[in-house]
Amino acid sequence: MDTEALVAPVRPTILVVDDDSNNRMLLSAWLGRTYNVVEACDGHEALAVLESANPDVVILDVLMPGLDGIEVCRRIKARPNVGYLPVILLTALGEQDSRNAGLEAGADDFLSKPVDRRELMLRLRSFQLISQQDRTIRKQLVELRRLDQLKEDLVALVTHDLLNALSGILVMMEGIQYKGAPCSDSELTTLLAASGRMRETLADMLRIKQLEDGALVLNLEPVTLVDILEGALTLVEPAARARGVVIRPRVDRRASIVGDAVLLRRSVFNLVQNAVKYSRRDGEVEVFGRQTPTGVEFEIHDRGPGVAEDQRERLFEKYVGLGPREARGPSGHGLGLFLVQLVAQAHGGAVTVLGREGGGSIFRLVLPNRAG
Repeated sequence: MDTEALVAPVRPTILVVDDDSNNRMLLSAWLGRTYNVVEACDGHEALAVLESANPDVVILDVLMPGLDGIEVCRRIKARPNVGYLPVILLTALGEQDSRNAGLEAGADDFLSKPVDRRELMLRLRSFQLISQQDRTIRKQLVELRRLDQLKEDLVALVTHDLLNALSGILVMMEGIQYKGAPCSDSELTTLLAASGRMRETLADMLRIKQLEDGALVLNLEPVTLVDILEGALTLVEPAARARGVVIRPRVDRRASIVGDAVLLRRSVFNLVQNAVKYSRRDGEVEVFGRQTPTGVEFEIHDRGPGVAEDQRERLFEKYVGLGPREARGPSGHGLGLFLVQLVAQAHGGAVTVLGREGGGSIFRLVLPNRAG
């Protein structure tokens, strides 16, 4: 059974404001089959109801004792930080002064008494659509502002990572120049590692852009899981040694897949590096690679802090990272796992994360068989 079909659509809400109970009753009877109708008998009650009812359109009588419709309209339109709320004023035929005052107060439309039912329904439908579009646009603007902030954060984080690596390179090169002697093997290794981090950060950003735009053509060829894993582990081994983390590969040496070896190697590297980064010092990361009836799969097991169940779906989104920002490593700008997801999807596969009994996480990359 389609559960969505059981959920009744949310009906738009119309606020009817009139001091005449007969008029309110008539309008409510007309509108009740299509809209959720909320009534107010005067201007003060209308402003109070407005805060809780959140109407889509207000139908407002002009002539009311105390706070008249013109002033209520003015106060509705003067509310700060709220969306567009259409106000239709009800006036007696020929009350041009009231119409002019209503326009000055921000009224959106007028209906003359006695109200024509057909005209009322047509006006409401038009304003309802405008109101809904306004809300949609506002939500989109909020999302755009969020994405813009995320991009600013990304630029700051990537710049920070690159500057750190570049600063290390420059300090070591200045030291070598000062000594006036060739650099040692350890210095050369450090320089190469820092340069490699810079290159891979920029390469990941380029790959993601190309995958998102559909501009990256996969170089499909038969490749063994051993080749993929060995290439990935070569890159991650220095970081593992620095943390004292032991990587234990368990791969079916006969297993193979048709895919883009460079992208698959990078994806497995990102997953293993992620596991190493969040493992306890002197911990262990297990990497499995196996053939399946429909393709191949990689699994990376760690004993890190794990991923909360309500965060697992978002983990592979763009710019989302594990842990607080200050704890993130060189690739902690939320692109590594996003790249893995894009590569998996480009190969017709998927990547998921599961909890591990006893603590930690299991990242699973599943790739189907495909023609080369």
